[in-house]
Amino acid sequence: MGSGVVLYSHVVDAFAAEALACLHAITFARDMGFRKVVVEGDSRMIIVKVQKGIENLI
Repeated sequence: MGSGVVLYSHVVDAFAAEALACLHAITFARDMGFRKVVVEGDSRMIIVKVQKGIENLI
């Protein structure tokens, strides 16, 4: 397993911060070779957009 930290100084709001965290988590999982990933969050908009993006890839 692993972990990581990314520091952004120009994130404008909580939505952008959570979207970036989700992006980095998915990218990290892909780079580690995971085939299935469970992402949990409290922003429904981000979850819906991620799910739509995944459906477009299938």
